[in-house]
Amino acid sequence: GDAGNVIYWDYEYFRDVLDYYVRTKHTFVTGNLLVNLETYEGLSDDHKKLIEDAAVAVMEERFKAARDEDQHYVDLAVQSGMEYFELTDEQLAPIAEKVRAEVWPQMEPDVGKDIMDLIRAQVK
Repeated sequence: GDAGNVIYWDYEYFRDVLDYYVRTKHTFVTGNLLVNLETYEGLSDDHKKLIEDAAVAVMEERFKAARDEDQHYVDLAVQSGMEYFELTDEQLAPIAEKVRAEVWPQMEPDVGKDIMDLIRAQVK
């Protein structure tokens, strides 16, 4: 079995050897959009806002599409005979507490305090 990996990989490459999958939700996946800073700073405020709004729209669409794609591979994995386990909030709580206490502080130097503060603000 496997826990927490993106189920696409488990289904696509390991379904012949994995008999179960446990969704622990511990994988941290980000998306990045890049812009040339010099060019961006040369734009009008209206054009900057257009780019910023478009970036938010693209990322929101990609997150929805990723959820849909993930569910597609969950369905395929189950159809192929793999057992799929979705943990309850109570079962996930000790994992989340440990990661937030020990892993998130290690991420902050890499992704920055502002981004980590946004992540922390989204916690249930």
